[in-house]
Amino acid sequence: MAAGDPARPGNRVLQFGAFELRTDSGELRKHGVRVRLQSQPLQMLLALLEHPGEVVTREQMRNRLWPADTFVDFESGLNTAANRLRMALGDSAELPRFIETLPRIGYRFIAPVQQVRPSRPVLEVLPPYVPPVSPPPGPAEAAEPPKQQNRNWTRWWMIGGVTVALVAFAGWASVSLALRNTPHVEFHQITFKPGDITSARFAADGSTVLYTRADAGQSRLYLGSALSPESRMLDFQNAELAAVSRTGELALICRAPSEHAGILKRSAMTGDSGQEIARGVTDADWAPDGEHMALIMGAPSQVQYPAGKVLVRYDGWVSGVRVSPDGTRLAFFEHPKWGDDAGRLRVVDRGGRTIAVSPEWASAVGLAWAPDGKEVWFTASKEGLQRSLRAMNMDGQTRTVAAIPGTLRLLDVSRLGHVLLCRDDEHMSISGVFAGSRGIEDLPGFDYSQVNDISRDGNLVLFTETGNAGGSDYGVYLYDHRSHTTTRLGHGQGLALSADGQWALALNMKNQRSLSLMPLAAGEAKTISGGELRYQTATFFPDGRRLLATGAYPGRPPALYVQAIDGMPQPLAEFMQAAAVSPDSKFVLGRTPKAAAILSLDTRSVRELPEPCASLRPVGWSDDGRRIFLTSARNPPWKLFRADIDGGRLEEIASFTPRDASGRIWMSGVAVARGGAAWAYSYARDLSQLYVVDGWLNPMSAAFTAAFARNSAG
Repeated sequence: MAAGDPARPGNRVLQFGAFELRTDSGELRKHGVRVRLQSQPLQMLLALLEHPGEVVTREQMRNRLWPADTFVDFESGLNTAANRLRMALGDSAELPRFIETLPRIGYRFIAPVQQVRPSRPVLEVLPPYVPPVSPPPGPAEAAEPPKQQNRNWTRWWMIGGVTVALVAFAGWASVSLALRNTPHVEFHQITFKPGDITSARFAADGSTVLYTRADAGQSRLYLGSALSPESRMLDFQNAELAAVSRTGELALICRAPSEHAGILKRSAMTGDSGQEIARGVTDADWAPDGEHMALIMGAPSQVQYPAGKVLVRYDGWVSGVRVSPDGTRLAFFEHPKWGDDAGRLRVVDRGGRTIAVSPEWASAVGLAWAPDGKEVWFTASKEGLQRSLRAMNMDGQTRTVAAIPGTLRLLDVSRLGHVLLCRDDEHMSISGVFAGSRGIEDLPGFDYSQVNDISRDGNLVLFTETGNAGGSDYGVYLYDHRSHTTTRLGHGQGLALSADGQWALALNMKNQRSLSLMPLAAGEAKTISGGELRYQTATFFPDGRRLLATGAYPGRPPALYVQAIDGMPQPLAEFMQAAAVSPDSKFVLGRTPKAAAILSLDTRSVRELPEPCASLRPVGWSDDGRRIFLTSARNPPWKLFRADIDGGRLEEIASFTPRDASGRIWMSGVAVARGGAAWAYSYARDLSQLYVVDGWLNPMSAAFTAAFARNSAG
């Protein structure tokens, strides 16, 4: 029999899935690319492949992996070998494709196995050619001896040269030593199809990845791996993954892609209906014991740990709660402005006492604890959306781990040191029908432009640039459709245009206790103070001398206020998001936590609208004050409706669908002129790719950076 024949005993090539294993050399390849496998996981794989479909007992595995006279922690060693083998194969203990675990009995290889001819090996890359160093010149080529008067100078030059060489060698040696101990950072792409990764976590094995992908208005849960480009869809729909316990149980928040809060359930990976834990939950995380959870509840935001015990109440909104590895601390983001991801990172203990807090960030999304619990890793930017990977210790000191072109979003850090993150492509645009338009037009904005208001004649559009073009304080802009010009009015977040077309109202993002009146023509801006009130939104009364504002005083829930331009806020009603004041200044159109509603300013009573108006987003009033405008805010196509003030005679007056609906699409704002003939939408489109990154958690990384900085400075 010819050498290399796969049929020869001891020289078989076994194929399963995308893998091939040479039994003689122990080489494991995937699509021809060699996969590194240590000795004990390799022996475990060989034992399973020798008996596919059959149970290999734990005792048989022990005899295969360790000689009879070896003293070892058998249980721990076998579990470690199994985990490493699954990691190499991209397999999962919870939903196995290759290796099935029979608790307390053994293991079974469940995938089909066949004997094949070996695939063509991947070419090995040789190191670059380095030419030999030329030998020193012989005696015949020696230079003429220097003259006597140059000997002293030559001696000093030699001493100086030796000194410089020694310093350079010392610097090179210190950097080289650190570099030698610094692992190469590697990115392993998990997702390839277009879509938006809304959440992702490592499974209990620390290497398999579970993620939620939103696309075309649907959210689905998938199982993937850094070692395989294939992902498997699990039997969950419109259920966003919040966390995975150490025992493999899932925490899921059931909600539509456009909804902020939902129903929290705990469920097995098999796709059962799950056990309901709480309603109105925006985020959650498991405690290390796998039984208790930390929750974030809706408006006003509450942080609970365990579920039911309120540790923190916050006037704005809270996101990304994560429990420390020892279960004694919580980390989360605080965002002062509803709907805006600017904020800071905070760490508290189980009593709600603050341990550490970071500076303010222009965008802060995504956090996870380092495996040792000494740092919280997070992604944030100082301005715009270009978030970098950072870390904060328990003294509140922050450092930059990695700054890469693009927008990063951290999702998880495994106990094995793998980092799970997304590279996001986020863009917000404005479209609509303006004065003189023949159809729907795109407004020339920047990278993240959000509509705030439109003038009564449909010509002027007020919008805010919250992306990179807006800077850390954001930028308020006015677009003139007739002249096709865009003018920057100042810093902040735009809110509303006055009825007389003279002023724009904006919120100061650095100090939410003040508003700005910005002139649309010549003039100086004015500041409006709310005392201790932290504004969230505000708009003009028709007379232009009063404001209708939503905000909160410290320690109190958000409420609705009326404020004269030169006065102080006066309470109107409990929490209600206001949209607009009627032309006669007698009613306010807005929304309670349950439904669209109308507030009477005379009686201070709130009347919620019936369905189908109740589930729509309120927008504004008609010129005569007898009709209201509402819009759908869920999946496109988005529609603009007009209805009577009692919620009757609902009619569609416009419909809008983005040209490219891939990824996650959501409507971020809408404005309509009083007549209803002109309107504008802003919509966001989010795309992302998921990666597992190795190399950042090596402890020598900081030493290398410090050594390099010292020698560069020297």
